[in-house]
Amino acid sequence: MRGEAQVLAMRLGAAVAEAKAFDFQLSRVHCPDELPSLDADLRQVAATTAEFIESSKRAQKWAVIVGWSRAIGKSPGFDLSIVAALEHSLDQAVLGIDQIDARMLRLRGAALEIAASGPAPSRGPAAIFARYIDHTRRYLRPVYVDLDLCAAAGPFLAALVAGLNRQLATDGACTPPGGLSRRMLAAAAALLPAHCRDRYSEEFLSEIGDMPRSHHFGYALRILWNSLELRHAVGTFMKTIR
Repeated sequence: MRGEAQVLAMRLGAAVAEAKAFDFQLSRVHCPDELPSLDADLRQVAATTAEFIESSKRAQKWAVIVGWSRAIGKSPGFDLSIVAALEHSLDQAVLGIDQIDARMLRLRGAALEIAASGPAPSRGPAAIFARYIDHTRRYLRPVYVDLDLCAAAGPFLAALVAGLNRQLATDGACTPPGGLSRRMLAAAAALLPAHCRDRYSEEFLSEIGDMPRSHHFGYALRILWNSLELRHAVGTFMKTIR
């Protein structure tokens, strides 16, 4: 799991760097005064690029946590929330780059249409603007390559989510206690007066058997911790009824 997440984090880092290079080139493209109708579309591309960079950064952050954080692997519920956040951010990034390219193509098409049949004063500037768009789109290609490689992480993430869901389902099911929990409960029962050990031992095992497995250790630890206090309470009660 960690190895795949580390590779994903590095690919996302590369995609962010390349998107910033594209954004810089985009900032150098200015809509000619003769083409006021295209200015809003150009601004929209810039806004979508900023959103793409942020979503890619978020995906990289979650991938770094999965790949390097010591908190991963201790709680399937926590792991699942982090992986879900990674999936969501990665989906947003992949969707964002498609939106950027689609808007660039629409800008280019609109500019070429004006260059071919628009008002005479607008045709020259429109043709030049279309060439600038073509040049800038080339900087999207490396981003696409890295995102394609990132998208290849899909099966890995799907398998990881499925495994975590299975583990959560198992942890949430009522199951017999494991060896460690049984030994802790046996030790707690052994500290009680001899006449009531068997009864309390049965009660402990009955109660823990009705709990999710993830609660077993905490329950057994509490019983063991309070066993001396329970011994004193049982002894005091027996004295009062004699």
